Amino acid sequence: MHNLSIIIPHYNSINTLIRLLNSIPDRDDIQVIVVDDKSDQNPYEILSDEYARRVLFLDNQTEKKGAGTCRNIGLSNATGKWVLFADADDYFLDGFYDIIREFFNTDYDIIFFCPTSIDELTGKLSTRHRRTERYINYYLNHHDQTAELLLRFKLVTPWSKLINFEFINNHNIRFDEVTAANDVMFSTKVGHLMHNFFVSKQVIYCITRSAGSLTVSPSEATFDTRLQVFIDRYHYLQHYLSKANFKLLDLNGWYMIHYAFLYRLDVKKIAETYRTLRKNKISMWNPGNFKLLFRTKRIIRFLEAHKETQRFITKK
Repeated sequence: MHNLSIIIPHYNSINTLIRLLNSIPDRDDIQVIVVDDKSDQNPYEILSDEYARRVLFLDNQTEKKGAGTCRNIGLSNATGKWVLFADADDYFLDGFYDIIREFFNTDYDIIFFCPTSIDELTGKLSTRHRRTERYINYYLNHHDQTAELLLRFKLVTPWSKLINFEFINNHNIRFDEVTAANDVMFSTKVGHLMHNFFVSKQVIYCITRSAGSLTVSPSEATFDTRLQVFIDRYHYLQHYLSKANFKLLDLNGWYMIHYAFLYRLDVKKIAETYRTLRKNKISMWNPGNFKLLFRTKRIIRFLEAHKETQRFITKK
């Protein structure tokens, strides 16, 4: 049995995959799993001579394409006591293994680490890590009920989290095998079910942004997938959390209305989205929405983040 399994979904990004693999120490106690998602050229054919000894290359041979399916295939083949997830265009920082191995003999369900991010077009610090950084720092500075709720349920990406594999299997937690937002319910269930956790301010992982690194299909089908995941998450949290804690999370349907505008959907589709949310008994408004109109700083931050994202999107 390995101490650590690192699961990497891959699609048409050989060069950055090589960088990621080279950032992982060649150790007998680390299992590296790369699951290819029907790339134009299989990475095993290119990388097997150099990496086959220490990397398990698998293919997504199902009819369901996507990172969620690939991550589930990785989980089905993992043998590590602990699991890390990584995206093929990101990489681990030097010394990350020395940081995480300090937790190998603990009984934590999960350890949260603060990532960093880089804009590969400019070489400067990016903004992709700031959301995670903000919630981790808030928890470390406050340690109150609100800080813990935000930590549990606002960090919906799987990377920069060291997760106990027995915890994942005992609760049968898996990724949604959908075309978008596959990690949302996985992270939501982890956040709900975890009991023993640790939060570290140490940085082990770098998220990257480069031209074409964010490939999106701004279609109604993709939006509808995100909408259904949002509804599922809303109902899950509404069911399992107390009314007071659910209210603290401030979840409401206007999030998806904003998303509809970002997808540049027409008025008819936006109206349909509103009806779908109301039909599913999703709260659409609270006093916080009204206050948001006057929170200039938050609006500016949202617009700047959206503007930056557009620089990296390749539309299909």
